[in-house]
Amino acid sequence: MMSRIYRLSKQFVDELKSERLHRLEVVRRDLLEQSIEMAKDGDDRENDGYLLASELNANNDMRIEQINEILMNCEIIEDFGQAAQQPKIGCKVEVELQNGEKKEFILCDPLEADPDKGLLSVESPLGKKLLKKLAPE
Repeated sequence: MMSRIYRLSKQFVDELKSERLHRLEVVRRDLLEQSIEMAKDGDDRENDGYLLASELNANNDMRIEQINEILMNCEIIEDFGQAAQQPKIGCKVEVELQNGEKKEFILCDPLEADPDKGLLSVESPLGKKLLKKLAPE
């Protein structure tokens, strides 16, 4: 099965690397300490605290794996946030809203999308429309 290629900004990749490091060095240690403390309370099968700590650890490990998958399959967009002649992921676009106000967005990978920060997924209805509208005839 071929992995999806994530086209991301350097800032977002750096944030993922920081999150991974935090989860590996801090969250894992804290969860291990919590598991050890909870294990002292008896039979693991009937110990809700231990079971919860184990579940949190599994969730942390899954997130670390997810981040690793993204980082191994990402391409950094060097000109992220710049205006471009051709519409593409990473380019800045200006949209006129219904109230006449103009707002700038950067077209981005769905993984990085955050409309409140001006990051609009190329797979969102508006993102698709902008790509199509801005495409050369």
